[in-house]
Amino acid sequence: MIADTREPTGGRTKPGDEDRLSPDGIARAHGHYYYLRNGQGTMLTKRQRFMEGVTFEPSGRIMLADGSYVHLAEGDMVTFAGDRMPMPPGTRLP
Repeated sequence: MIADTREPTGGRTKPGDEDRLSPDGIARAHGHYYYLRNGQGTMLTKRQRFMEGVTFEPSGRIMLADGSYVHLAEGDMVTFAGDRMPMPPGTRLP
């Protein structure tokens, strides 16, 4: 009996960035606000209410579904569940 001790070559050895789930929400970057979905950003320019109950106002004020307000610092985001965090690296912005 012969054992193969070499690691197989070819194929993926770890998941790529596109396989990681990016949280959806609203982020602030480069002085603008973006709606983030699946790692892709869309610039927000006017008042918008999202199906999750979150409302964005052009002044930068964000009202969450529970009625609380959030102001974001540069590079931060808030998920539609209300969690604040840094904007995920690799987020594609226009």
